[in-house]
Amino acid sequence: MSGLDPMLSTAELPLANEFYPLGFPLQFRTNAQELMTAAEASWGEYPKRFDRPPLRLDALAAGPGHPNGDPVWRARGAILTVVTDRGNFASADLNDGIAACWTTAAADPDWVRFHFLDGLCYSMLAHRDLTPVHAACVVSPEGRGLLLCGPSGAGKSSLTYAASLCGWTIVSDDAVFLVRAQHGFVCLGRPFRIRLRDTAVHLFPQLAGVPVVTEPNGKRTLFVPTPRFALDAEVQGIVFLQRTETQAPSMIRVDGEAAAARLLADLPRFEVHQEHEACLRRLCTRPAVELTYSNPEAALQALRKEFA
Repeated sequence: MSGLDPMLSTAELPLANEFYPLGFPLQFRTNAQELMTAAEASWGEYPKRFDRPPLRLDALAAGPGHPNGDPVWRARGAILTVVTDRGNFASADLNDGIAACWTTAAADPDWVRFHFLDGLCYSMLAHRDLTPVHAACVVSPEGRGLLLCGPSGAGKSSLTYAASLCGWTIVSDDAVFLVRAQHGFVCLGRPFRIRLRDTAVHLFPQLAGVPVVTEPNGKRTLFVPTPRFALDAEVQGIVFLQRTETQAPSMIRVDGEAAAARLLADLPRFEVHQEHEACLRRLCTRPAVELTYSNPEAALQALRKEFA
């Protein structure tokens, strides 16, 4: 193709693959093997599960360099923009399910995954198919799928890890996605590893030998393979966590309106906010409780009894 191309709109992307993040097809193209490896690390473990038009994400290595700071995310309507500096930025048309990013950080694939690839992918899915919830999801030995909700530090990941040690099945330790087309009760997760803060070794001494990884956001994290996991679960109950130091587990009922208000307060504003709100309100027709606890094993026993 002849002619000027100052915007690099025709830059060749010789590497291509189709991935299935959370089971949805996504066509990924790039000009760098490091970025293809990053995509494989993010989505390579998921099988195809949903027959939907594929999303598209192009990732272009734009030369060497170090990103100057963390990206700033902005949206107007269905147009999403992510900017770190002149060498690291991205944009997406959420209506069409198309995104592209340019980066000088191909040599640091974890940075690209954390700040660009995952965010762009899940933003497109949240616009079209899914409603995100800041919650873990565990399935009891009796088959009851429970959402564990709460802000950072409420104990979602540590209670999830404790559940995995007690024979529960894990769907996700920190974020789930409700399938809007399935009426808001089926949730998907990222179940392959549980992410714990490095301080979790004080609660679980068996983690003492697990390497500490410093994530791109600076958090010191332990990644623990999930022994028993599922890609989805039907939500049977919602649990709002309140962790204390010494109190025995106790529960109080939370009505649907109050549960919905809590979940909506933690939901980022999207162009399709009405669809997300309707989905969460449907979800909150499920029973909801607030659990105050200190000991994870005792908390899990109380939940099995409550949702038997």
